[in-house]
Amino acid sequence: MKTILLTLTLLLSSCTSSVQQVEKEYDYSDVTAFILWNDIFKQEEKEYSVYFFSQTCGHCKELKQEIICYYFENVEILYFLETDEETVFGPPSDLTGINLVEDFYIFGTPFLINIENGTITNYHAGSSKIKEYIELKTST
Repeated sequence: MKTILLTLTLLLSSCTSSVQQVEKEYDYSDVTAFILWNDIFKQEEKEYSVYFFSQTCGHCKELKQEIICYYFENVEILYFLETDEETVFGPPSDLTGINLVEDFYIFGTPFLINIENGTITNYHAGSSKIKEYIELKTST
């Protein structure tokens, strides 16, 4: 009986000493703010941002945890849009001032736009630009 208790005590003490705190890993299914392509400029808020991503995009996968954590920090209203057959892609150009979905396209994924009063005020193409944007917004 003593041997069993001693073994059990050693097992339990060795397990508790090696326990590490694990951070939650988010998935897009944790996000509740998804919109469709045709609704990009139709949100009721005066100011909001839209994050465009693809499940198969390597840069989107790299940015996934950071952008979802940013979403949960509630720094701003952020909508997510997973690209599909309705998504329009085009060459890099100035998108500021666009306020109609018919005139809008993205350069690729990941892509983030800022909208104020139904008009694009800024945009961020690529994971490094979006990371810079998140750092700027969370540092103030």
